[in-house]
Formats: sequence, C-alpha cells, structure tokens
Amino acid sequence: MARPYKPCLIVYESKSVESKTKLAVKESFSRSESEETFVHPRDVHQHITPSTLLLVVDVSRPNMLMSPELLEDFTKVAVIDHHRRAEDFLTDPVFQYIEPSASSTSELITELAEYGNFPGISFPAKYSTIMLAGIYLDTNYFRSNTTGTRTFEAAMILKDHGADNTLADEFLKDQYEEHALINKILSTMETIELGVVIAKSDPKDLIEPATLAKVANQCLQIKDVKAAFVVGNLTPNDTQVSARSDGTINVQILMERLGGGGHQAAAAGKFVNQSSEEVVEKIKDTVARYLSSARVSENKK
Repeated sequence: MARPYKPCLIVYESKSVESKTKLAVKESFSRSESEETFVHPRDVHQHITPSTLLLVVDVSRPNMLMSPELLEDFTKVAVIDHHRRAEDFLTDPVFQYIEPSASSTSELITELAEYGNFPGISFPAKYSTIMLAGIYLDTNYFRSNTTGTRTFEAAMILKDHGADNTLADEFLKDQYEEHALINKILSTMETIELGVVIAKSDPKDLIEPATLAKVANQCLQIKDVKAAFVVGNLTPNDTQVSARSDGTINVQILMERLGGGGHQAAAAGKFVNQSSEEVVEKIKDTVARYLSSARVSENKK
C-alpha cells in the first residue's frame, strides 16, 4: 500500500530567481496552484512546527541559499546535492545525500523516488518537465562529461512520468536580447593558458548566472578549449563566475582556490563588492599558480 504524501511547500521568491525559472513557474502553475504550492520566505514561519523538515536541494552551503536566515528557524534540515561538500557545509543535517558523480540534483531525486524506500511515488507531469529541464541545463543537453547511464535513466523515468521534453527545452530557450548578450560576451574571449580561456561581460550589463553558464558551455564547443571561465556582474557591486571544463581540467579545484566551488566540470563563485576586472585578475593568477595540479590524469577521469 502506498504511503500517504506529506504536505509540503516550496520556498519561492520570484525576485530572487532567474528569468527562466520565473517563466517555468508561471507557465506550469495557475494562480490557485501557486498559492497552494509556494510560500514566500517571509511567511515560512507560519508553517513551522517542531517536526517540520526543511529540505535543501542543489546546494549545501548556507550562504548560497535563497534565504539563509531560514536555517535558524528549523530544528530538522536535510540536504540533497550533487556538488562536492565544502567546508562551510550546513550544520548537522538529519539527512544528507551528497553525490558529486551525479549530473544533477534532478537525477538524484528521480533515483530516490524510483529506487528508494518510497513505494507509490509519482511525479505530476509539470514537475517531471521542470526536473528534465534541470538535467538539460546541468548537462548542457547531455554533452557534459558528468552525463552517464544514470542521467539517461533518470530522463527516461521522468519521461515515463509525463515529462514534456519539448516544453523543457522551451523553458531554456533564449530571448533575442539574451542571445545577443551571449554573443557579445563570447567576443571578449581570450586564452590565458594553453586550452584555458576567459570571457567577461561589459560591467554595464547585469548578467544572470544561467547566462554566464551558457557562455562557458559555448566556449567548450570551440576546438582545443579545455576549460572556460566567464565573468559578469550580478549587480553593480557583485561579480559572478561560471567555470566549465571538458573533464581534463578540474575547475572545481580552481574555483575553490578563489572562494567558490561546485563540480569537477562545472563550478561557480560569487564575489561580493568586487569588480569584474578584479575577479578576472584573480582568475588569471589562480590559473597560473594551480593549473598543473588541476589537470586530471586519464586514470582519474
């Protein structure tokens, strides 16, 4: 007999998420569904009891949460993430599933639901579609070296649950303005070490992290590019870096040296009160110092 579902809410603040996330939410949920599904961070305390669980996904560093202050309100916190555990990890979670070999957190959650001790779980088609879009984004449409058998199996499971691959792709398509911006950033690409490139947006342009990731992925489509760092301003005072690799260079190691983190082939970092020019110089210095130790030998790949 299937276990009854536990009532849950998704903490969501539209001003704190990227435009494509807003689009996916807007097109997937009606107004009434949104009111039943999402809760603004300021209203979360109304729903907390001593047994309430806060489930943190796709991140395990407190300062990277949408609302880090919520951690103080919960006695039970769980985390599911595909990024390597960093030093500033969430304090004493009651459950943790950290699997850096996975391509995405969508993959991990699909596996837990399909193969874990949770009989009878099924994803509504709209959730399956959004999760499939997450796999597309994290694997650059299955091109990333983190893509494996598990990734395709997860995509197949989501498809069985009604995921619409055409709609998932639609969620990730660029508007004309973003497409033009991507090309503008690509035009600044320069080689800083053999096989390693860097690109930077105009400081006047405010860039979303997903856009920087797309530029980094496109850099890898150029022959002989092994790793790419793309720098842009999130706000006039804060700078974001997206780093991507073909698997022969561990960009996670390099980004951790800079104060960021992530995955061997996909990492990132946010730099508060630092200009993009300052961050570019730090990246160049870090790559010059530590590139040799970040190279991945064949037997480690």
